[in-house]
Amino acid sequence: MIIGSSSPQIVVLINHFLPDGSSSLVSTDFVYSLTNEWREQIIVEGGNNWRKIFNIYAKLAFSLDIEVNETKTWQDYRDQHLLNSEGAFQLVCLGDASLKTYLQGISDQTVVLITGKKCAESVGLLDDAHWLDRDFAQVIGTRWLVCPYFDYRQLSNIKLERLVELIHDRINSTE
Repeated sequence: MIIGSSSPQIVVLINHFLPDGSSSLVSTDFVYSLTNEWREQIIVEGGNNWRKIFNIYAKLAFSLDIEVNETKTWQDYRDQHLLNSEGAFQLVCLGDASLKTYLQGISDQTVVLITGKKCAESVGLLDDAHWLDRDFAQVIGTRWLVCPYFDYRQLSNIKLERLVELIHDRINSTE
């Protein structure tokens, strides 16, 4: 499933499926816009892991500050703007084969975050990764980054700050 903008600047690939019943609240569009009601349903049905994913994504998006909005905190951003169709962000939760197909259609200007080494390996990108440090790698010839999975233990606030820095570098890159 793909949630968020249909023309994103930042895409997050996650090798974790949404709970089965969570799609009952959305339209039949291919790219879905996240509502508060749907987010809460996903968390109830899918567990605390999804709460962490959405919270970390909200912290990241709020810190990047590339969308025009009036929010003052990442929590407000999460509740009012996270992964809506008018935003700059997209979350992709697909199986390995579908992720590979999806990546073939990504614009060269899009920054892609591949969450976790396991996800990078499953889509065949781990061998193309140049490790910038022990936590982050850039996929050679792209604006794609391998980063820790969206979990508080793996992507701490310090690592999140580093990720924001790396994303800004790629957004501002002329390559």
